[in-house]
Amino acid sequence: MNYNKIIGSLFFMILLYGCTNINNHKYIKILNEELSKPAITNGFHFSTTLTHTPTIQFTLSGKNLFFAVDTASVGNFMLGSKSIKQIVNKKLYKIANMIDLDDGHILSVTIDKNVFLLDPKGIFTSGLKRNPYDGFIGLTYLEKYKNVVFDYKQKVILFNQKPICDNALPMYKRDNLWFTTFKCNNVESNGIIDTGCFSVFINKQNVKNTINDDQLINIKLGSTVINNISLKYNNTLVTNKNARNTIYKNENIIGYPCFKDHVIQLDFENNVFRIK
Repeated sequence: MNYNKIIGSLFFMILLYGCTNINNHKYIKILNEELSKPAITNGFHFSTTLTHTPTIQFTLSGKNLFFAVDTASVGNFMLGSKSIKQIVNKKLYKIANMIDLDDGHILSVTIDKNVFLLDPKGIFTSGLKRNPYDGFIGLTYLEKYKNVVFDYKQKVILFNQKPICDNALPMYKRDNLWFTTFKCNNVESNGIIDTGCFSVFINKQNVKNTINDDQLINIKLGSTVINNISLKYNNTLVTNKNARNTIYKNENIIGYPCFKDHVIQLDFENNVFRIK
């Protein structure tokens, strides 16, 4: 393992939970049952139980861990689970546990050639000290590949695949996050592609003006239409303070309701987003 002291500017992560009362033991049992399948050579099986964020089994230092895969997380993160404590240097972990968001820096660790930021208190990521998984896989890992496919029907993540369909939308990077274009109630806008978000959030004023009192919207991504998405949130919004006070207030976020019945592809090589 290599350890590094970082970072001048903090990585943003937008992880929006749809479930806050999480029984960790129950969740881990479910993950073990759902992800105990033969390994995929070019990807991972995933589960969206409870949090709606694709969660995979990821092996580090010979230990099987559970990581949520979040396309709105710039970095990879390790949280404060018992499993993480077992593979990270105790002294380093203790120092990381003393860091606050206002300190403006965070520690990193390199394990099996993967760099992770240490966030045992969840202050840079979920906003929760207790989380249902061991950490997050973000763009630092995903962008090592030409493209990544999230198949919500088969519950698999695959890398370096051929184009999944002809329904292709421009995808561009801003503030280290990937955006694409869409129409909400026939008004064109753009939003962050966020597999870590349990819902859809509309913050651009031109789009907000089209939303009626029933708060049901229709989203069109190219030729794919998702009808009757509810903006009435019955769950508590949990995310880190930086994201909540900046990007979350100013940007549209395209999340789970747009993906759950589909297959999506983030093509980093060609700057294209596909959905079928």
